[in-house]
Amino acid sequence: MATNSELRTALKKAAGSLINRDLNEVETERLISTFDKATGTNYERALEALTESTKLTRPELMQKAAASDNTDRAMKDLKDTVVNWKPDS
Repeated sequence: MATNSELRTALKKAAGSLINRDLNEVETERLISTFDKATGTNYERALEALTESTKLTRPELMQKAAASDNTDRAMKDLKDTVVNWKPDS
């Protein structure tokens, strides 16, 4: 099972890869907050957080992921993490 810390890292890495730079702490907190407020499956929540934080649409997210091996890997790692994530108690 993935931990909250692993989820945070995977979200931050995916977002950074999509916008080609590291997120600062404020951006990271906003990303996590958006994930926490989103509804749907954990993966849908992650995509919602990424679309809001990167200002990209879902099709644009997928296009950017397909165009770059590093971004594609970060998105696959994120999906694996959210599927296996269990909130810390």
